[in-house]
Amino acid sequence: MMMFKDFFQVAYVTTDLTAAIDLFARDYGVGQWLRLPPSTIELATPRGPESAHIEYALAQIGGRQLELIQPNGGSSTLYSEGLPASGFGLRFHHLGCWLRGERKEWEDFRSTLDTARHPIAMEGGFGASAYLYTDQRDRLGHYLEYMWLDADASEMFMSAPQNLV
Repeated sequence: MMMFKDFFQVAYVTTDLTAAIDLFARDYGVGQWLRLPPSTIELATPRGPESAHIEYALAQIGGRQLELIQPNGGSSTLYSEGLPASGFGLRFHHLGCWLRGERKEWEDFRSTLDTARHPIAMEGGFGASAYLYTDQRDRLGHYLEYMWLDADASEMFMSAPQNLV
């Protein structure tokens, strides 16, 4: 199974979403972002159900997407681990892979995922969409996210503004 199939996203976690957006605009020329309202996501983890309160922003650069995630509490530490307890912090978090096509594409991927080699750190969904993170930190230093999006979620993800750098 090709684990980097349909790679499209690079994601960072931060202690301050506004400061991270400003840093990307000032230092990297990525100034156009779709900033989404705060939300709470429910996650299935190996430890049981958890929740994460997050804010996030998306930006397109060519055929790739940047995602910035600010954790704001909840029972999950998935997005806050590795961030400083005080002051500004920005850390690489995951690469995202988008399984496009029919829902069966997701179901086939999920049913054949070798969870012994690629342990699931969390699973979630919104609407008909589904996603999961595999924990690759011991080998790659980060998570890999896989998602299948319904039409509404696809439209939202693709509405992030294009940055020409």
